[in-house]
Amino acid sequence: MWKGKSNSVSDHRGHFNRLFCSRELKEILPADHREIVNINSSFNLLEGTLRGIHLQTGNAAETKIVFCSSGSIIDVAVDLRPDSPTFLQHESSLLEGESSSFMVIPPGCGHAFQSLEPNSLVIYFVTRFYSPTSELSIYPFDKSINISWPITDAIISRKDSSAPCALSAKIWLSKHSTYD
Repeated sequence: MWKGKSNSVSDHRGHFNRLFCSRELKEILPADHREIVNINSSFNLLEGTLRGIHLQTGNAAETKIVFCSSGSIIDVAVDLRPDSPTFLQHESSLLEGESSSFMVIPPGCGHAFQSLEPNSLVIYFVTRFYSPTSELSIYPFDKSINISWPITDAIISRKDSSAPCALSAKIWLSKHSTYD
């Protein structure tokens, strides 16, 4: 996981941000994850909306570059690589629409976020096409990961609320994971 700040120029009219520049990110993105194939957005109407923990596995494993373009979120990356010494450890970052901060989530790491205010818009660039058969969700309140979500009364989907815990998914991950 890597946190950064894009180039931003401000004046009396507002500000300009360059969200993505392959030259600038070349050093942190793996060579086979430098081509952006999708740009996704997630509009979160209500404060406390929680999405994730989501992961693409195998050949669909992706790098995500995540920005919050309006509102604010807590963005979380969880290491879900079964053989990693940091398995189940997570990092979080406050991403706000007024800042130019972003988070890079590498292949093998799950992604989740919680909106901290209404009308938060999240933009993320991904390096692999979505594959429903390669998708895995992990329960976001999993005690073995122990994420401290700032808003405890979270708004969560049925899919995420019924997702397995990470340790239950570890055997599946071991069979379906091929991360560098």
